[in-house]
Amino acid sequence: MYGTVPEWPKGADCKSVGAAFGGSNPPRPTKETHMRLFFTLNVNKKVVIAVQKIKKWAENLLKQLELLYKIYTYPKTPWYAKISIGIVIAYALSPIDLIPDFIPILGYLDDLLILPLGIYLSLKLVPDYVIEECREIEVDLSKFKGKKIVSALLISAIWLLLIYLFIRRLFR
Repeated sequence: MYGTVPEWPKGADCKSVGAAFGGSNPPRPTKETHMRLFFTLNVNKKVVIAVQKIKKWAENLLKQLELLYKIYTYPKTPWYAKISIGIVIAYALSPIDLIPDFIPILGYLDDLLILPLGIYLSLKLVPDYVIEECREIEVDLSKFKGKKIVSALLISAIWLLLIYLFIRRLFR
């Protein structure tokens, strides 16, 4: 009950009762307290929902990249689709981004926009029957865990070559 003095247990002194009851006469919650609690719970719920959506989106992105790998290795895939898919997979595995990740907000924006857009455009280049056949193929991706360093070095070498050619062209 708010606004009344609670009953003291027998043998209790003032300090123990004050600690047990949050003070001898706790204040009645105000409308502001209720609103603050509601806002906090509502924001926390929205954050949890947003995090769940982001996790689902990331899982879907990984599934799409796995599908792109299957399509890339499939023999019936057209050559122009293989080039596009190769670029997208190389960008996804690349340790170097167009915009570095340490730049606030913009650093992750390229990963959030360029990669899904590249996946979408690459899948548009592939015939539907190839996509359906590749969805049924099982691929063991665990064999690539040790090759991540090799692919990172290869992609870094390509980036360094492109930077070298750009600087050479610039100072000609």
